[in-house]
Amino acid sequence: MHYLIAFIIVLGIIYSIVYALGMLTNSLASLAAQYSINLVLAAIPAGIAYRKEKKWLLWFMYGLFLWPVALIHVILSEKDKYGFIGEKEQFHHVPAPMEQTPIYEEGLTTCDSIDKSRTLDELIEELNGLTGLENVKRHLGKLFSQIRADEEKKRRGLPVMNSRSLHMVFTGNPGTGKTTVARLIAGIYKQMGIVRTGNFVEADRSSLVGQYIGQTAVLTTKKIEEALGGVLFIDEAYTLYHEDDPRDFGHEAIETILKAMEDKRDDLVVIVAGYTDEMNRFLESNPGLRSRFTNYIEFEDYTAEELMNIFVSLCKENSLILSGDAANVMQHFFAQTCNNKPKEFGNARTVRNVFQEVCYSQSNRISGYADIEALSDEQLMTITADDVQVLFANSSM
Repeated sequence: MHYLIAFIIVLGIIYSIVYALGMLTNSLASLAAQYSINLVLAAIPAGIAYRKEKKWLLWFMYGLFLWPVALIHVILSEKDKYGFIGEKEQFHHVPAPMEQTPIYEEGLTTCDSIDKSRTLDELIEELNGLTGLENVKRHLGKLFSQIRADEEKKRRGLPVMNSRSLHMVFTGNPGTGKTTVARLIAGIYKQMGIVRTGNFVEADRSSLVGQYIGQTAVLTTKKIEEALGGVLFIDEAYTLYHEDDPRDFGHEAIETILKAMEDKRDDLVVIVAGYTDEMNRFLESNPGLRSRFTNYIEFEDYTAEELMNIFVSLCKENSLILSGDAANVMQHFFAQTCNNKPKEFGNARTVRNVFQEVCYSQSNRISGYADIEALSDEQLMTITADDVQVLFANSSM
């Protein structure tokens, strides 16, 4: 009996050490080591029983029983990290699709996910209806056409050229619609049958990189698991790479994402986005990064005319009337802004801020009337040239 007790104690100590190391390293090698240790330990009682010539069959059967039990335990405890079977419940949970009609701002949807009941034609129509982004629409139009043709060939059993990569790199300045387009792509891919769920999961450095050893792989894997069947959108992806700090944990997030892009390429689309120059440096930070992406799309800044169109659409959505004089002033303002872009220029975000400032100015003017109740509905809803002049007073130009 003392052999059995000693064996169980040794097994517990060794297994605890190996398991702790596996949790720290978060690597496939540690999982293989656990399997091997359990296999070796399972054979020990059989060897002892054979040498003692006592009840060897009972010890041997115990050893054979211990191996599958240990194997099942390790798989069940590690399945959320390595994806061998199933998914952990908290990682697999995905919020139900939004049923309400999406809200729009300056032509860009602000809802957290695309309504999955919408048809392919509706989603593509919304994409094509976005202000500007002609280069983006042209590139995506070619990609969608290729996907449709390839899917039809597959359906008929015809050969298809080299397997395509759907991972994308979005480059450009803030406020150019990168997040909105990524959301729409998730819905379009779902309706085209390219992805299972159309999930759209947005991430950045704060949600991918941990502060301590072992945290980053877990955080990054969690986001990947949430995005399976859809799109993982990583905004300002270049922040994952810190060239001046080789000990930074961001490189671990990059390695985890790269592995998922390869291992789960049929069930995951990764879109990374950020400033053009910074993204180029980011793609050069790891030998495998640039080769994983085949779709590079530049989101150009909006023109003065496009900024004006966004402003007008905001007025319409809020039932505001833009007077002719006010419209002339706004056109001049946006032309001046594009010719001499301030450091904080944010394209559609700038328009949204400008619209908010104009609304404040209009409200102040209206509230200044002694007999505000005498104003007509049209007067209450009209933006005048005086309301927009505040933009030049607050501008550094």
